[in-house]
Amino acid sequence: MISVAPLIFAALTGSSANPTVPTVNPIVERVDIELSQCIKEQDNKGEAQYPCIYAGAMACLGGPASNEERAECVSLERYFWDRKLNRLYKTMTSKKSPSSFSKDLRDAQRNWISLRDKDCSLFASMGVQGSREKRLHEECMLEHTAFRYIKLDEFYQASKGRK
Repeated sequence: MISVAPLIFAALTGSSANPTVPTVNPIVERVDIELSQCIKEQDNKGEAQYPCIYAGAMACLGGPASNEERAECVSLERYFWDRKLNRLYKTMTSKKSPSSFSKDLRDAQRNWISLRDKDCSLFASMGVQGSREKRLHEECMLEHTAFRYIKLDEFYQASKGRK
């Protein structure tokens, strides 16, 4: 397992701090492909996307790994769900939405972010330290982010009469 920290930086910024690391890299691409395929399969079956959570991280790991490596792969997957959540949020708060709905969704999203951050900091610090604490924090952030996206997407699709 290679360190994916430079890959996370490249994925988040669209550039690379290390000129030897390509902007589009195979690990990020593998995570995105695995998750996209899983989501598509779940959608085709008309089922929720919850079973897809951790599919990207598992594809990234490819075998036994340290807590640091696990945290890095989980972080890459969280970035995938975060991008989907941000796109969905922008769609739901578009100019087509009533201003009261956009304001309510914005307020709910801000409250959710605060809850997620506090919940994950508390959970990760409960009796553990070091690399395990970082891994637990990343896992909590991934789960909260993926669950939030899935629930908002279900609501959005239902409001459009699709699910």
